[in-house]
Amino acid sequence: MAGSGTGIRTPALDRSALFTAFNIARSAARKGFIDEKRLNRALGIAMRSGETHIDRYHTTPERCECPDWRYRIRYTGGNCKGQLCLALKELAA
Repeated sequence: MAGSGTGIRTPALDRSALFTAFNIARSAARKGFIDEKRLNRALGIAMRSGETHIDRYHTTPERCECPDWRYRIRYTGGNCKGQLCLALKELAA
């Protein structure tokens, strides 16, 4: 198990797949399709154990109850970091 007091407890194989997915998404971010800072935060959420953004705000690929999503959907049409986290996990699976 990875992590020592950081709250990160992701098995090594899953972690490797997650970083591969992150690198693919980061390529899209560098082309302007995704906000790179938001993607970095999504990776942090994906690596955490315990209750996360996804649990707290009932995040799905289509909807989230977080204030960030409500702002983005209203003004920019983008996804929140929790939705990006779900996308990373899906890519890594």
